[in-house]
Amino acid sequence: MDEPITLHLTGRLIAEAPLATCPPDSKTSGKNQPAPLPRMTLNGVRTPYFPGGGLRGTLRRRAVDLVRATLSNGGPSPFSVDDHWYLVLGGVKGDDKEDKADLLGAHSRRDKNPIVGLFGSGDPWQAGRLYVSHAIPESPIDANAVRGARVDDFQRSGDNLRLLSEDEQQVWLTISRANALRSKRDLEKKKLEEEIKGRLPAEEKEEKKARVTALTLEIAGLIEEASDYSNSINRPLDGYEVIPQGTKLNHSLTLSFGTMNEIGLLMSALRFWALDPWIGARKAHGCGIVSGEWSASMRRGYASAYEPQGTVTMTPFGDVTGPDMMMSAEEDFMNALTNNRDQFNFRYPSRAA
Repeated sequence: MDEPITLHLTGRLIAEAPLATCPPDSKTSGKNQPAPLPRMTLNGVRTPYFPGGGLRGTLRRRAVDLVRATLSNGGPSPFSVDDHWYLVLGGVKGDDKEDKADLLGAHSRRDKNPIVGLFGSGDPWQAGRLYVSHAIPESPIDANAVRGARVDDFQRSGDNLRLLSEDEQQVWLTISRANALRSKRDLEKKKLEEEIKGRLPAEEKEEKKARVTALTLEIAGLIEEASDYSNSINRPLDGYEVIPQGTKLNHSLTLSFGTMNEIGLLMSALRFWALDPWIGARKAHGCGIVSGEWSASMRRGYASAYEPQGTVTMTPFGDVTGPDMMMSAEEDFMNALTNNRDQFNFRYPSRAA
């Protein structure tokens, strides 16, 4: 059996485009505020960073993409829904998980499935061996806020409106007038409702309540008149925060006691990431492109020191290069995946097995 290798890559990612992300627990500070980036304290300053979970998830999906594309060879996916969820998410079938003491079963799965070896699974339980750090700016930075607005082209220009037939022009005018009037009535209603909460003579309060009731009916009629377009077309968009383009972010990856196949798959996943080099959110807005450069060092078994190996570089829409050991591991893994498929088993383990 080959001696296990601990591989440590330390370096940085560079934001070749603004970076956006929106983890599930991100909350805005109020209405009309941009979606925030996560922050940590760096040199006493709260600064945005890119979470390691998002980077690890990107690498895992690229690894699955690579294996699926190689095994399918242009045909349909070789994976079932269960297989896909097992490889991408680590399984989602609930609480009936395998005993964590099943070390022999875990070793066998890892030997056959380097995706699970790198990233682990929860169903059945399997520890992953790849640790991916947060991407943290080299020095504190301020996030940029990107905002926008939704605009009705017909309202912006009469030339655009004349592109419609006369009947459709009247439809637009009806909708536009109804929405404009509804907006005024909404403001009037809200003002009255606030006044009613204050100290007013009983007679004046009743008059205002009656006016609110009338406005409510009028607003309902205007909404019906505007039909399916009762929401205003023109409105500001809350926007989102981004890590600025050009930011250098400290980053590391560590494969602990890995196999040569896991090293090969890691390099292949980085290569697939370079070909599709986005991370995070707002890809359609041009966000998320990164490049990477890491210094590699290696420790065999329980050796007392790491041996420098060279540099791993990832060029967006380009290539991945690395030390001879890692490039050879990638070549051997891809040869085995292509020509000796029985060596691997990427299918979801049956509970009945």
